[in-house]
Amino acid sequence: CCDDGLFALGANRCGQLGLGDKHDRESPQEVIEFHDQQVTAIATGYNFSMVICEGALYSFGAAALCGHAGKTDCLVPAKVQFFE
Repeated sequence: CCDDGLFALGANRCGQLGLGDKHDRESPQEVIEFHDQQVTAIATGYNFSMVICEGALYSFGAAALCGHAGKTDCLVPAKVQFFE
């Protein structure tokens, strides 16, 4: 199917699939932010996901677990600024 990019499915209560909403997915959906990108590592937890892509760390899901200053859940991948 694909050599590059990232696909997600499953529970999505806090946006941890990175698809822009909080709807669960029963089949794989492409995470558009990583289309044709070289993803090198993925880590997931109950309500969050982290991805290393092109040398940068991205996170999405529950606000308290993503490393961003905001208090709302991160529904799409965002760079973790601490590592820049």
